[in-house]
Amino acid sequence: MRCVMRLRCVRSAVVLSSLLWGQRWSSTWNSTPEKYGESAAASGATVLPGVDLARRAVSPNQEFPATWSEDEPLSPSNPRVCWREHYSLDAQKPYYQNIKTMEVTWDIPEGFVTRFPRLYASNGYHVDATGAVFRSSTASEPPANGTVGTTVAKEAGVKAVPLKQRLAAYGAGGLLWYLIVHNISLACVFTCLYVFRIDLIRLARSYGFDVKCSDEVAVSESKRPPFWKTFVLSIVLNKILVPLHLLLTVTSAPLLVHRLEPIATSLFPKIKAFARSFVGRGAAAGTTAKV
Repeated sequence: MRCVMRLRCVRSAVVLSSLLWGQRWSSTWNSTPEKYGESAAASGATVLPGVDLARRAVSPNQEFPATWSEDEPLSPSNPRVCWREHYSLDAQKPYYQNIKTMEVTWDIPEGFVTRFPRLYASNGYHVDATGAVFRSSTASEPPANGTVGTTVAKEAGVKAVPLKQRLAAYGAGGLLWYLIVHNISLACVFTCLYVFRIDLIRLARSYGFDVKCSDEVAVSESKRPPFWKTFVLSIVLNKILVPLHLLLTVTSAPLLVHRLEPIATSLFPKIKAFARSFVGRGAAAGTTAKV
């Protein structure tokens, strides 16, 4: 009798478990994709930073767009859902990549919020307060002079990006190359003033400045000018040439920065550590002297 009762209990348990599994399978199968694939952001759950970045890089959507935005989730038509903005150092202009289709283009998507608003504003695009770029009528129409206007607009757009910002994109190697160019220019200016003793009055007249004969200063041919005065004057003149130094550095950086990068990454930390130790020794010496 007990065996029969146990058999009935086992059968009822098996039937009940099969019914439960069948109900769960059917509910999962019949559920809509939106409910089953509901994002963690919509449900209010906390999303780990690594998961957030992975979803933006692999499968971007409205809650996790490819380009981060403060007002997430975005609308389905927003270009930031699938597009990302990059900057080409070789072409010196931004380009755009679609994460889903892997399409790469130089043309900015309509309504994309750019990091270079001045560049597109100078090219004739309409940029709103948030930085979204829209093609205005002047940008879409071809110029009257053919391709010349397009070339001029592109050159103006490249010039709209500051030289300091373009130099900062090269990192420590670009900074080291700028310091080399700056100091070479200082040495050349000092050599011209101290060694070759250039006649500044005659040079000023050659550039159209009205300098009278009575303003001329008698210069002794056998005596050199004062060293420190010439050095300070060289520093001042070299500071005036800083925009030219930046232009020369940015122009020649693609050829030399990759070779100077390893030297810069090892040199700058050593200089920083030496400066800190020197300042620390000076402070300690001052404290000892006061005591």
